[in-house]
Amino acid sequence: MTADRTGIVYNASILEHFHIVLFGLLTGLLATALIPILDSSQSGEPIIITPPATLTLNSITLPTTTPAPWRLCVSSSVKRPRLYQIPSGERGGMHELS
Repeated sequence: MTADRTGIVYNASILEHFHIVLFGLLTGLLATALIPILDSSQSGEPIIITPPATLTLNSITLPTTTPAPWRLCVSSSVKRPRLYQIPSGERGGMHELS
């Protein structure tokens, strides 16, 4: 152990490890800064950004209707699983199939 002029006691081996870590950190930062400078090769072509095409009513595909009748299978955590049929044009009436 060594002491400086202020009387603070330091462990010499800790200071040696600190200097090694500090040297490694600074070397890494310097290498990171120099890589883009030394690598001046440009490869590829520049990217050209074009605006999107305008949409017209002719280019939009409209949804199609679902063929009637719908069939609804109610199962899982119910007491009596059933298959229901919803006729075309109905808004709430269901007919039991099984």
